Amino acid sequence: MKKFLCFLALFPSISFAEPNLYFGADYLTNDSKYALQYGFYFKASPELDFGYEWEYAQYSNDMHSLGINIKPSFPHGDFYIAPIGGFHYFSGNVNAAFVYGAEVGYRYNAITLRAGYKEASEDFKNSDNVYVGAGINF
Repeated sequence: MKKFLCFLALFPSISFAEPNLYFGADYLTNDSKYALQYGFYFKASPELDFGYEWEYAQYSNDMHSLGINIKPSFPHGDFYIAPIGGFHYFSGNVNAAFVYGAEVGYRYNAITLRAGYKEASEDFKNSDNVYVGAGINF
């Protein structure tokens, strides 16, 4: 509950920034399927873009998740590095778990190319994945 209240405290900060919306899709390796994201990021400072995203991930035919990720990114020109932390609800007997990882990417106009690693805090088959993906920025 404390983490949720912290999220709500940070959420109003987006109303003062000009958000950049995006839609992304990732191919998950490790015999998994895919992930889809819808989110936004805004410039918090010249060295930091701060973002939130809703993510749906299909890990196998029997396991999927839906959750929210917080994704601060540190841009360097058109490239960026981003740690990822999130809270997801999973199907099956997992219920809820934290998701964490890191991503590197390249933004060129309206397209973002990225690669990264994500892992769930709960133990189930394919809970950790290396991924490659792309996004469209609006």
